[in-house]
Amino acid sequence: MENVNKMQVLVTGASGFIGKALTETLLSEGYSVKALTRSFSKSFPKSVTVVRGDLCADELSLGGIIDDCNVVIHCAGEPVITEKMHAIHIEGTRKLLSELHASVQRKQRDVQWVNLSSCGAYGQTVSDLQKQRHIDESAPDNPKGEYECTKVDADNMVLKYAETYDWFRYTIIRPTIVFGVGMRSKAIIRLCKLIKKKLFFYVGNKNAIANYVSVADVVNAILHTLSNTKAYNETFIVSNDCKFNDAIDLMADTLKTSRPNAVMSESFVRIIIKLLGKLVKLPISNNQIDVMMRQTNYSNEKLKTQLKWSPLGSVLDQLASYIAVSYTHLTLPTIYSV
Repeated sequence: MENVNKMQVLVTGASGFIGKALTETLLSEGYSVKALTRSFSKSFPKSVTVVRGDLCADELSLGGIIDDCNVVIHCAGEPVITEKMHAIHIEGTRKLLSELHASVQRKQRDVQWVNLSSCGAYGQTVSDLQKQRHIDESAPDNPKGEYECTKVDADNMVLKYAETYDWFRYTIIRPTIVFGVGMRSKAIIRLCKLIKKKLFFYVGNKNAIANYVSVADVVNAILHTLSNTKAYNETFIVSNDCKFNDAIDLMADTLKTSRPNAVMSESFVRIIIKLLGKLVKLPISNNQIDVMMRQTNYSNEKLKTQLKWSPLGSVLDQLASYIAVSYTHLTLPTIYSV
């Protein structure tokens, strides 16, 4: 592996949840880091070269920031605002690839591109919720929502680019639901609030799988790919699944409250949502039911065997640590999501 002290890494979305954690870890490991961000409002260590650039802008000019980079880690993304997803995930990736091409024309070199994607690429329909599925990297893409579809389109753009240019190496990282301090989503904490107030109930059964993975494990997986020939032109799932009821029990134990056991009929809950959902704010939605009933296990075996990666700890222990740090800073909202 190349000496990290000589390796220049560009991180896009460096002020975001995963990008920020990744930037901090890269610095601690001795990498030279450049950060692409839409705003200078986020603080970065002085050792980071920061360039302001908006991937949604009509024209993107990075002032040669990529010229000295051996690796581009593309973390920029929009998980919430649907209207921005196409611009950031697809057009933003296209612009960044074009900027990279111009850079390589100026300064010939091989470049590794790490694309942060999502396990949502593999998709799932409501009719599949009760089916036990084991997903690995050989599964076909079958995205459903705008976020998932635009992420897959960006992945395919990267794949096609690799077929065109022999100096270009890609690694696609597809994590499950990423959690950790600083995350934008408050889904886990909202679950905790409901459990604490004894408002939580299971839907259908208690046998679902929780597809959680810590941000530290995702960052660690990305580090395992850098300048690793076994990671070139490959896709890796990053997961650390557990039973959903084990996660719920862990939350209850961490909060020192009773473990919830109530199970509501799926059809009954969906009827209530249909009848009342437009009239009042309910503590659950159809999308949340889908997640709470999911029977899908995402395999991390390829990442383990090919890159010698392993989770930094039990996902339940990591959840407990996250809840202990984050729980007291939030209040119970009217609606939660998972």
